[in-house]
Amino acid sequence: MPFGFLLSGVCIFLVFSMIPLPTVNSSKLPKAWQDFVQSCITSFTSSSAKHCFSTVFYPSGGEHVGDPEAYRIPPVILWNPPVQTQCDLACPTCLSSLRTWRWNDGRSPHSMPRSIFSVQERVLLVSCVYLCGNNHQVIAYDAELLKSVCQTGVRIPFILFHKSGMTKELHNFVSSSIQAGLCIQDIESMLLNLYSSHHNSRAYLYYSQPTLTMDSNMQCNFLHFNPKKDSIGRMLITRAFLRAFSECKDMYTQHMASHCGHWLSADHTFKVSVNIGYWSNQKWVKLYNAVFIVTNEENNVLAWQLTRAEVPLLTQCSHFSLDYIKDIKMHNKR
Repeated sequence: MPFGFLLSGVCIFLVFSMIPLPTVNSSKLPKAWQDFVQSCITSFTSSSAKHCFSTVFYPSGGEHVGDPEAYRIPPVILWNPPVQTQCDLACPTCLSSLRTWRWNDGRSPHSMPRSIFSVQERVLLVSCVYLCGNNHQVIAYDAELLKSVCQTGVRIPFILFHKSGMTKELHNFVSSSIQAGLCIQDIESMLLNLYSSHHNSRAYLYYSQPTLTMDSNMQCNFLHFNPKKDSIGRMLITRAFLRAFSECKDMYTQHMASHCGHWLSADHTFKVSVNIGYWSNQKWVKLYNAVFIVTNEENNVLAWQLTRAEVPLLTQCSHFSLDYIKDIKMHNKR
C-alpha cells in the first residue's frame, strides 16, 4: 500500500480553494444536442429496463449532415433515481413525497444539464426535476437525495463537486493510476492526450462527409480543441484523488494497524510534506516541512506525524512509540 495514500488524507481538510472547471453555458443547448437528448429520454421512458441506469447513451453522428454540432454531441447519462433504483425519496425540505415534473434537457437556460468529465470527453448529466406536495423543486442530484440513494447500496455512476464533476469510470481511472505510481501531472497529460485524440476523431468524421461542400469557410466550422476548456485539469484530478482516499480511509488505517515488527526505525521525510497545504491566490502554500515516520524491518509504516521542523528523534518517539512497542511485544508473544 503506497504511503502517500495515508499521508495525503490530511489534504482533505487542508485544501480549501479549488478552481472549478467550466460547465455547459447558461444558454440552451444546440439544436442537434437537444434532439439527441430528447431521443435518449424517449428511449428511456419507453424502455422496460428503466432500472438499468449504468448505460450511457452515445450519439451515432451524422443525423444533421453538414452541422458541425452534430459531430460534437457528447454522451448522455439520464438520472431519475426513483425509477432507476426503485427507492422512495422524500423532499429534503418538508419530507413529503416527490413526483416527476420535468427533465433538465437543455431546451432553455433554466433547464440546462450538468456537464461532467469522462475518460476521454465530456458527458451530459440529464436529470429529472421533482415537485413535492408543497411545490418545492428538487433536482435529482440534490446532495440529500444522493445520500439517500447511497444508503440503499446503489452505486451512483457519477461524482459531483461544487461546479464540476466526473463519471465513476474516470474517478476509478484516476485512483488506479495514482496507486500505480503515476503523479498527478502525468495523469493530466494522459487525459489531455485522450481528450485531444477523441476531438480529432470527431473532426475527421465531420470533414470526411462526402456531401460536405469544400469552401473557404469550412475550416472554421469545427471548433479547435481548447485544453483549458475541453479537458480535465489538475485541480479536479486532485479532488478525485482526495475523494478516493476518503472513501477508503478506514481501510488504509486498518491495514497500517495490522503491521507489526521486531524493531522500529524512525526518521524524517521531506518529500511527502510538499503535497500537504492549500491553494491561495493561485499559489500553493505548504503547511509542514517534514513528516516523521516509524517503520519496521520490512519498511511497513507503523505510525507517522506531520512536523513543522525537524526535531530530535526521542522527542518525536515519545509521542507514540511506547504504545506501539507494547503492541508489538504482545503480538510476538502470541
